Amino acid sequence: MNARARTLLLPLSALLFTACGGGGGDDGGSNNNTTFDPFSARWTSICQSATGTNGFKYFVTFDAANGTFSGNSASSYSSANCTGTSGRAGVNILNGNYSVGDTVTAAGGFIATKVDFVYTSFTKSNRTDVTPADFDLVYVDPATHVIYLGQKTASKPGNSAATRPDRIDFDIAWTPN
Repeated sequence: MNARARTLLLPLSALLFTACGGGGGDDGGSNNNTTFDPFSARWTSICQSATGTNGFKYFVTFDAANGTFSGNSASSYSSANCTGTSGRAGVNILNGNYSVGDTVTAAGGFIATKVDFVYTSFTKSNRTDVTPADFDLVYVDPATHVIYLGQKTASKPGNSAATRPDRIDFDIAWTPN
């Protein structure tokens, strides 16, 4: 599993704290005009593989009425592509509040929304890279409703409003369900 994937649930956008090299996303900067509300859904990460033999998924649930979220650690599967038996159920490891800000045009012309995540509880198990708040971008593909967050870099780590990412990371996708 890559370091970037561990961060959403260790915290939500801290799941997106280390750039793993941008990519993809050549839809010409599609406008995000859609009635889909990503904050009234549960997000599931793409399948990650730590060892090449076991796969993991992360889950984050949003409560739009209260502006809160909670995240569960990975569910483990017996294969690298997250099929087969799930050997471990997810465990709640983070909770917090979020606020949705203005829309911005990210690099490449993608219309994204500023979102601030503030963690009220977080089980970090020896992690030292977690901050109490994360300032991120959320981009929803208008055709598929797949959710992408900002691409974290050394100069844009998202640990303050001034260092919010300015591009979208298309390597880590979240699907609503």
